Amino acid sequence: MTENGLITLYINIDDFYHRFIETKTGKKALSHYYGKRGPKRRMTVPEVMTLNILRIFDRTADLKTFHAHAENEYKKYFPELTNYENFLKATNKSAPFIAAYVQYMLYLARKNCTKSIFYLDSTPVSVCENRYISSNKVSKGVASRGKSTKGCAGYILKKDELKKMYESGRKPCTATRKNMRHPMTKEQFQLLRNRNCIEN
Repeated sequence: MTENGLITLYINIDDFYHRFIETKTGKKALSHYYGKRGPKRRMTVPEVMTLNILRIFDRTADLKTFHAHAENEYKKYFPELTNYENFLKATNKSAPFIAAYVQYMLYLARKNCTKSIFYLDSTPVSVCENRYISSNKVSKGVASRGKSTKGCAGYILKKDELKKMYESGRKPCTATRKNMRHPMTKEQFQLLRNRNCIEN
């Protein structure tokens, strides 16, 4: 990301942060971030949020690898950047802020969108392994148990349910199989290819 892009991103996040902490949820999240005991965190919430959003742009899945990269590339913009252990803790504590920011940006995108075709990303996002569910604390307030359909056969809904969807203006588009009666149209096939491109 360019320097101007980074500055713009930080300003946008900082503006959202100051509005968010005026709400009841924001005040609670802020109290949770700084805690009641121990030394005060050196990095501010907007700084941690910016770096974690930046990690998405850099396409770095591993936080430790990104932290090492940030120390070389972004230290001049974030002089209070802490060591990896403290940055990890700050990242975990700032999860409610990041989640709220992403939801807010998605809301703005929907509000300003004039298109009539939308793509839904069905990729599941795992927050922990099954054996750690009982002890998971980081995403306890924002995540819930669920099961994806990966590895299972997918079939079109029952006829009555499908009819209701079409009557409401929603037309599901899914890859067809040999045992399905109605193959998809060329338009549906192109939409499905576009979705695959977006997800990849």
